[in-house]
Amino acid sequence: MAELIIYEHPLNERMRTLLRLERLFDEIAYHMTQSDPWSSRQCVKALLDATTALTRSDLRSELLKEVERLSNVLHGIQRDAGIDTSMLDETLEKLEQSGAKLRNQPGQIGQRLRNDEFLKSVAQRSCIPGGDCSFDLPELHYWLHRAEDERRADLSDWLTDLAPVRHTTDLLLSLIRDSAVSERRQATRGMFQQDQDAERGTRLIRIGLDPAIPCHAEVSGGKHRFTIRFIDMSRGLNQPTPADYDIEFSLTNCML
Repeated sequence: MAELIIYEHPLNERMRTLLRLERLFDEIAYHMTQSDPWSSRQCVKALLDATTALTRSDLRSELLKEVERLSNVLHGIQRDAGIDTSMLDETLEKLEQSGAKLRNQPGQIGQRLRNDEFLKSVAQRSCIPGGDCSFDLPELHYWLHRAEDERRADLSDWLTDLAPVRHTTDLLLSLIRDSAVSERRQATRGMFQQDQDAERGTRLIRIGLDPAIPCHAEVSGGKHRFTIRFIDMSRGLNQPTPADYDIEFSLTNCML
């Protein structure tokens, strides 16, 4: 059986922020492994996008609140039967260390990057389509033609400031995703609806779909219920239509 395509949908704003940060950090990580100047250019762009995302909310406070929330949940199950206490203690220690690194980071997260003259010049021109041409940004053109190890060293240095955020983001999402197991479900005539747990509530929905099924999943939801609609793409990208047939899929309700 082919590997399922996973569609994730956050059901609160904090989860949206975490998933967007993860996507940017994954892009940076990928391009960091490449040696060509085009990848270095994309790495800088993703780095600037991540820095911008950090300025749009009190991210440190939001991450610390999520660390505290998960710590409280895990402390609450310490005495439950069947709990692997050593693994639980290890996880709590990771959360504590992650929170400490965030709290101890001086100043605003990413402030050094926002003050970097080279990155500022790239950011100012990057909002213009094709604005990073060599005649627009000769300094970028010069940097892209430096040796690979020099470019990589600069990128690693810039990323140092974001390391606590990246580590915390990865840890939180890993714990939330691993807190539930997937179950087989069927969308009748392309639609599935489920009520939310009134006390806990789902924080993240993960939908697994066989790539042979010519559909993608769209999710809408709130505190009380969520709805999954499958959109048929068999007529092409420009002619999506609601699926009118039953669809088997896997569903993971991440409630931690």
